Amino acid sequence: MSVLPSNSSRSLQFPTEILEKIVREYWALPLSTQERVLFMRDSMVVNSTWMSLYMRASCTDVHIPNSRYFLRLLNILRGDSAIYNTFAPGLHDTFCRSITFRSDHKSGPLGMSAMIQFFSENINRLPHLRRFSFELVDQTLEAVFPTCTPIHFPPSITTLEVFFYYSQSTEDALLDVQPWGLETGSLPSIHTLRVYGASAGDMGDLLQACNHVRVYDSDVSLPELRERLARGMMLKAQRFEHRMKLMSDRFAQDVAQASLDDEIGMKRLIDEGTDEEILEAVGAHQVGDVPGILIELRSELAILLAKEQRGEVDTLARGFVEKAIRVCEKAVRKSWIRRTASRVISKISGIRADMKSKSKSLCKSRVGLLNFN
Repeated sequence: MSVLPSNSSRSLQFPTEILEKIVREYWALPLSTQERVLFMRDSMVVNSTWMSLYMRASCTDVHIPNSRYFLRLLNILRGDSAIYNTFAPGLHDTFCRSITFRSDHKSGPLGMSAMIQFFSENINRLPHLRRFSFELVDQTLEAVFPTCTPIHFPPSITTLEVFFYYSQSTEDALLDVQPWGLETGSLPSIHTLRVYGASAGDMGDLLQACNHVRVYDSDVSLPELRERLARGMMLKAQRFEHRMKLMSDRFAQDVAQASLDDEIGMKRLIDEGTDEEILEAVGAHQVGDVPGILIELRSELAILLAKEQRGEVDTLARGFVEKAIRVCEKAVRKSWIRRTASRVISKISGIRADMKSKSKSLCKSRVGLLNFN
């Protein structure tokens, strides 16, 4: 690659080969997101020589420190970057051999779906690309493989690297056996799998998805992975049992509290409840409901009395049922009185109307006799 002519009258007095080695080796370091972003930004303004060397190094092993740079890479690949079109046209297609994605809670989503869509629409781009690397900080496999959108790498990708970093204790995370749901054999082109810091579930998922792996490199050997899966399953069972016990205890407390509330409410109804409250409590919302409910209450009282003979005494329930029976009987009597009074009033009204009609007829007859005489 030819080096761009320097636009600085006081260029660094180092051979280009030394500068190239400095840039390349620094770029290969495991930099933090902030360090890499600063280097990327500053390398474009040092001088044309440094920028040219940086462009080659960054196009050979691409690093995407956050979602903003991911979109920038897509713009470069689509030919929408003026500076790359001018100084480094086609540099990614010529040299790119790996892409490293970094994701944490601050960097935003990786956007793997957009990247895979780009490759599916431009199958001849980046012909030398062989490796995808992912650096996940306090993230799970969802950052790479969202459950809503299945991800299938281009067949040219033969090496997959996934590095998990955690800011807190990792013991629980490493023993997590919950699978993420990767399809078995969904990454058949991966021949080299390198995974560090993965949970047991994520590790198992990746091994199933990469079913043609020839080289396996990890901080967990396969025998240790099996042991970790077993321990994780045991821990999961213990946690499930603990959650079930908590739910059972909470349910028992709720039932006991509900029973206590019912008992308090029933006692209040017995001691000071109005007839309307009693009728509502037994479900008599209309006058027509009372006779049927009264039959049910008398049957319930008979059952309670039979239980008392066997020694099963429920004084509170019996007191409530007896009061409810009295209230219902009272309501039935009131209803009967109302119906009877209504019939009597209706009958009296009919008699009065009949007498009034007969009185009018009698008056007319007398008037007729007087006129005749």
